[in-house]
Amino acid sequence: MTENRSLHIGILTNHINNIDGVTKHIYNLIMGFQTYNPSVKFTVFCEGGDFISEFTKIGIEVITIKNFSHDNRTPVNFLLASIQLVRWIQKKKINIIHSHNHYHANLASFSKIFSGIKTVQTNHGILPEKGILPHFIGDKIIAINQHVVEYFRTHKQYHESKFKFIRCGIPFTPSDSPKSTECIKFIAAGRLTIDKGFDLFIKAAAAIKSKYTINLEFLLAGDGPEKDNLLKLNDSLSNPVKYLGNLSNIEEIFSVTDALINPSRSQTEGFPRTIVEAVLKNNFLITARFRGVEYDFDDSLDGYAFNVDDLDGLILCIERYLNNPEEVKSRLSNFHNKCKDIFSLELMINKTFELYNELNRF
Repeated sequence: MTENRSLHIGILTNHINNIDGVTKHIYNLIMGFQTYNPSVKFTVFCEGGDFISEFTKIGIEVITIKNFSHDNRTPVNFLLASIQLVRWIQKKKINIIHSHNHYHANLASFSKIFSGIKTVQTNHGILPEKGILPHFIGDKIIAINQHVVEYFRTHKQYHESKFKFIRCGIPFTPSDSPKSTECIKFIAAGRLTIDKGFDLFIKAAAAIKSKYTINLEFLLAGDGPEKDNLLKLNDSLSNPVKYLGNLSNIEEIFSVTDALINPSRSQTEGFPRTIVEAVLKNNFLITARFRGVEYDFDDSLDGYAFNVDDLDGLILCIERYLNNPEEVKSRLSNFHNKCKDIFSLELMINKTFELYNELNRF
């Protein structure tokens, strides 16, 4: 065992994009280290993206590598990307690679043969284990969701000592501005894919607006492959939802909305950071009971929940919200305090630094 060396972390991910939850996690991780432990240096490796300039603004070098993403995977591209990665590791004197999906964890592991690098892999959700590449291959693996921890415990081929549970840390800025009392605003936000369930949100908005005459607004933020289909559905129902597009300032929008609706039907997604961001801006949570909310959300104390793909259940939750202001206030306060505690940015940084140091000693 040797004394701790200076830490230079190489972050590996597909793309650095504004609407990507992994990108936000990486950005907060780096910003958190700059706040709580600025001695640790970071360099980011990816194929490209529309959010790179924001990393540059905080002094982080982003190195783009051609054919680096999982989307362009082939044996040849894997080999070429690994060769380039080894060269950058040696040039930048990086001593730990921290990857954020299984493809890049395998790139890091292969590069380790030639560079002696230590590797960390953050798992953002359980995917079906198919294909040639193993899904969990880092020297240490960070699970950010409790259901991922349970998965590791029930699959005996994964030794528990290899994993560390570290929840996502979210920056907290108190929201002092009062919400509007003239209009109740519901919002759904995220990547526009089928498994996010935003079609259910649009249908529920149409049903509620046809029944209630009070001033209500339903907002949808994000972009993705289902955008056109969702807009067609919205148009066919007389446009009950206002589409905001792809926003870089979603936290500002949350500061003026009242409730987040999360209609996810995903079987692999973890606890969405969008939920925490919204709740920390005093948004009440109405969510589907999908797998990712099993452990950190209690629908008897923290908000309202409905079964996956249950349109009637979602409508009933919205109506309950409209008719029970005191219950809403109490549950929002409870979940707001819980999120501040368990999704602490400083806590995430301290635990991650401890893990980096553990690897860096050897």
